[in-house]
Amino acid sequence: MVVYDPWYVLEKKILPINSKEKYIVIPCSYDVDEPIENILESIIENKIQVKFYITGNWKRKPSIIKYANENIIFTGFIIQDKYEELIQNSSGIVTATSREYTAMMSAWEAVAYKKPLILSETITLKNMFKDYAIFFNYQDKKDIAQKILIGLNKQIEEKEWNLMYKTSKLSIDKLHKFLEN
Repeated sequence: MVVYDPWYVLEKKILPINSKEKYIVIPCSYDVDEPIENILESIIENKIQVKFYITGNWKRKPSIIKYANENIIFTGFIIQDKYEELIQNSSGIVTATSREYTAMMSAWEAVAYKKPLILSETITLKNMFKDYAIFFNYQDKKDIAQKILIGLNKQIEEKEWNLMYKTSKLSIDKLHKFLEN
């Protein structure tokens, strides 16, 4: 049984900031399955001129800080309110795993806040995020860059979002029924 996270219960009480600056958030746990270095190398090698905020405790992987520059900002751990504000006002979310049968909460946060989701391509993630996400090959730096640029200009269609909502809600309802028996 596949159970989707109940992302639709997130409170979206943050007011958008009137900023012309486009930026992308890369939520990161710095776990071994996250190809964060490939993503950052892709951004640098392909000279993507937009700000990237990488959240999470980068001290778990101290060598990663070598990628910091004026467009790649490591926020470190930030409180929930600031994190949600960062997500809400972003132009998109990049999140990735190299593991099959894995989904990241940051992908659901992108959906909850109706943000473009630029996501690593696995069978599991393609099945879960079908038409909503823009998928990239995490081993191909050119593909990563191309998909980030596509994501920067993507507008979320209500139809795609509603389908994600319905699918997620049904999976939670199915789990409730299973647990009641």
